[in-house]
Amino acid sequence: NVRSKADEDLLAALSSGSFREGLGLLTTVQPALKPFVGLASSVVTAVMKRSKNAQIQFFKLGLDFSENQTSVALRHGSFAVIQADDVNWDWNKLAWNVDAQQIVDIATGKSIPFNYLVLRISPYEE
Repeated sequence: NVRSKADEDLLAALSSGSFREGLGLLTTVQPALKPFVGLASSVVTAVMKRSKNAQIQFFKLGLDFSENQTSVALRHGSFAVIQADDVNWDWNKLAWNVDAQQIVDIATGKSIPFNYLVLRISPYEE
């Protein structure tokens, strides 16, 4: 949940001058409500901001720098991480288009309709 239009609209309404003036009138009529109104506003604001900029994707590459015999050695080359709902990829139908710097469908030549990240691992040179 990177952005929620409904939460932002509700926060804007709670922060509006009209709403604050209404709360001021309410607490004038019944002063005992003042601490509860402030607390309620803070709680509602905190609840609506709880998922702002929350992590929504996670991937683990498993790149291992260990020299242990049982670990998988880190290979030089390019690694692609693709965000898609289909787990049954046929990698033989995809290719890297060097000119466009994109992963493309071989049959159509068009970029795949998914978010992806390509990482390049190369030897360290001074």
